[in-house]
This record gives sequence, structure tokens and C-alpha cells, in this order.
Amino acid sequence: MRVLAAVDGSRGSVVAAGYGALLASASGGGVLLAHVIEEQAPSASTELAALRRRSGEEALALARDFIQPFRVSVEERILTGPRAPALIAEAKASGCGLVAMGSRAVTQTIIGRLLTGSTALGVLDGAPAPVLLVPDRVADPSRQAEVRSLLVPTDGSRASLDAAELAAEIATLTRSRVLLLHCEEEPVPEGFAALAVSGADRERVLRGQESLGRLILHATQEPFLRRKQAVDLLHVTGTPAAEIVREAREKGFSLIVMGSYGAGEGFLRRKRLGSVAEAVLGTAPCPVIIHKHEPSRGGA
Repeated sequence: MRVLAAVDGSRGSVVAAGYGALLASASGGGVLLAHVIEEQAPSASTELAALRRRSGEEALALARDFIQPFRVSVEERILTGPRAPALIAEAKASGCGLVAMGSRAVTQTIIGRLLTGSTALGVLDGAPAPVLLVPDRVADPSRQAEVRSLLVPTDGSRASLDAAELAAEIATLTRSRVLLLHCEEEPVPEGFAALAVSGADRERVLRGQESLGRLILHATQEPFLRRKQAVDLLHVTGTPAAEIVREAREKGFSLIVMGSYGAGEGFLRRKRLGSVAEAVLGTAPCPVIIHKHEPSRGGA
């Protein structure tokens, strides 16, 4: 696996490079460290240009030193242009199978974009490969990157099934334990609205939901069984993003691997980042790999 690690000197980007190096090393691949210098106005001084380049070289050196223990082949590039498009173009040109980067925050709101300048969201929109994101709040450069356990949420969507395929590959390479998690939202209304639903109807709905959940989990299990990889299955009821984050935090998972959108999300959400994936990225206690499946209208 060839990994593009986008570095900017932040803690998240350095640790993301470490995870990229770990996965590249385990698969016999290499790491491409990339730093982007945004184009400056023609009136900008040569001193400013030199300062930006020096800053980029320092960011590359920091990441290079951090991943050195993985003994993986490393290339370095300084790119110019808008950050997200430059990284996307380089990932495509270099044939990278994974993009690794830090993330301060990921949001699709206009205000959020203005506040964060979310390069991560831009890369998620157009990357030709899955994206591994390490939020600054969980990045710890004093600890070496390691993957011992994977949490793989699934709802049966194509995106989640593709993510499971990637997770099975990673689990095999890293000999990690795996938990497949399916979460159904409460199907029966609460409060006064619940009075219109009989106890028998409620039980019937819940049984149907549980049966569907088992089918989804067993379908998602297929790439792991193909590789003779043991997995645990868990079906819960609740708010999907909250349950994913809770499970990751309480059981100390190393990595979450999930699809970019859910089965019930509309076409525009599928084209970008779904609401569950966005919420998980905002509160996850560990790095997250987002696998984007390019949707068709009306498809799953």
C-alpha cells in the first residue's frame, strides 16, 4: 500500500504520518510525505516565499523523523496550490491507496468551513482513496502509532461494505481484533406518540429490526471470513454516531474504519460526507479511516 501523508507540522499530521507508515510497512509499500504551500500574490516578497518553503521543509523533517522507526521507504514532495486540490491531484498521480492527514475539525457548515479552513473535508470530498484522519485532540506524538483493534460500523450500505473490505485487509496485516457494530435507531416513537403503538406492534417492529441487523452483520462479515479473520459482532439500538464513539472509547479501539455515508442518507450527503461519519469525526477518541464509495442516484 502506497500512502500519501499530508503534513503541515501539526500534531495530528505527524501522528497520521505514523499510522500511514505503519500500514505501508505492514503491506510492503511506501510513504509519500507531502506539504502544500498555497500560492501567494505576485506582490508577496521573496523573503515570505523562502520562509514558507523553510516551514514546509521543517514539517517534512518532523514527520520523517517520527516515521523513521517503521523502516519504510519515504519520498518527500512540496506542492503548490490550494491545499485540498493539490493533495488530491498528487494522490491520484502517485497511485496512493490511502491518504493520511491530521484534522482539527471536520464540518460541512458554511461557518465551520470559514472557521476551520477544512482541508480535511476538501480531501474527503475528492480523494481517490480512503482517508485516515487523526484529530489533533487525540494525537500524541510521544507515543508510536499502533493498530491492535478495529471498530467497523456497518449499516449495509455500499460505503460500509467497502470499508469492511479495507478493514479486513488491515486486520490481516496488523493481526488486529475486530468488532463489527450495527446500530439501529429506536424505530418506535417515544412520549405521547408512543401511545398510538400497541405493545404487540412494538415487539413486532423490534424483532424485524433485530433480524435485519443480523443479516447486515453477517453480510459485512464476508471479507473477514474469506481471510479466515475472526470477528466479533454487536447489534445495538441507539443513535449511531454516539454508539460508535461510546464503543470506541469504552473498549479502547485503536482505529475506526467506516463508510463515508449511511444507507438512509440522500444523494448529496453521499456525494460528500454523511451525517454519521461527520459526527464520529467530531468526537472520536481515536483515528478514523473514512472509505468513500462513489454513489449513483437511487443506489445504496
